[in-house]
Amino acid sequence: MKKFLFKSTLAVLGAATLFFSCQQNNTTEEKPEVTKEQLAVQLDSLEIGMIEAWDSMLRSDDLKMQYIKRYISEIEFIPGQQAAKIEELRAMYDVVKEIKYDRFNWTSDGIDDFDAKQTALIQKLFEVGASTPGIDSYPLEAELRSDISTMDQLNLIKERSNYDNFAVPYNCLLSNEAAKIQALGGKYVNMKKVATFMIAVDCELALNPPEEILEEITDSLDEEYL
Repeated sequence: MKKFLFKSTLAVLGAATLFFSCQQNNTTEEKPEVTKEQLAVQLDSLEIGMIEAWDSMLRSDDLKMQYIKRYISEIEFIPGQQAAKIEELRAMYDVVKEIKYDRFNWTSDGIDDFDAKQTALIQKLFEVGASTPGIDSYPLEAELRSDISTMDQLNLIKERSNYDNFAVPYNCLLSNEAAKIQALGGKYVNMKKVATFMIAVDCELALNPPEEILEEITDSLDEEYL
């Protein structure tokens, strides 16, 4: 995914920091086997975190689309603006706004298509804004442009990384502890793997990071996600 440029290793190790640091005592000690009760708690925690992270990601993207719509409205009535350019922007906006995806039906190709269309919209938006006569006299344009750029890059990376911080270990547990999960019964037997933004995942590294790397990641992760 072209837009999703965070380092895979950071996200994988961040996931381990969030949920499995309690299992990291000494690299030379044999780790105790996870009980069914502990497994249930981990799965529940990961699922809750995953849902909250997904909802936060959607709220962030909805806000970005609101800012884009406001930007179009702000430049529409600037003297000298071309109506055809505004119509093109509104048409592109409507296409992006109509794309729907949720936690259970999205695919890598679907997200790539969404990202490509939204990126094209933002690029066109800024091109029209920059070519608008007297745009420098409208300070709100610069403010909106800055906010949209931040949400489209830094915030997007944080939100998707945060989601994977829960989804990656969740999937790894479903793979590594399949027999125990079946023995738990109830809702746990129906748990299924979810899609992640990372393509290559190392479950061994995600669930058992080296202690020195674990400490480094703990120090570097944003406090918002600890």
